[in-house]
Amino acid sequence: MSLMFPKPATCVSAALRNFAKGQECTLRMPWCNHNNETVVLCHVRTKGLNGMACKPPDFIAYHGCSECHRREQDAGHDDIARAVFETLVRAYEAGIISVK
Repeated sequence: MSLMFPKPATCVSAALRNFAKGQECTLRMPWCNHNNETVVLCHVRTKGLNGMACKPPDFIAYHGCSECHRREQDAGHDDIARAVFETLVRAYEAGIISVK
């Protein structure tokens, strides 16, 4: 079963993208290379959330090493959700995102 979400407004955050560099991978699948130098902000691709050549907002993403990013389609939905949640908490605790 795939989840359908309304398309949110575009959200590009240089702060979130820059913060990802050098972080630990939050997906941490068995194939993870554990190389913080390859970690980037990886956007979650979900049916209904993005279309052709469209990325979801930067807050629907996780910190992923090059190998976890490359093999994201092999990870389970629960693993990806956990990685997104960990990334959101990490960004919140660092003051990158805030809640009014």
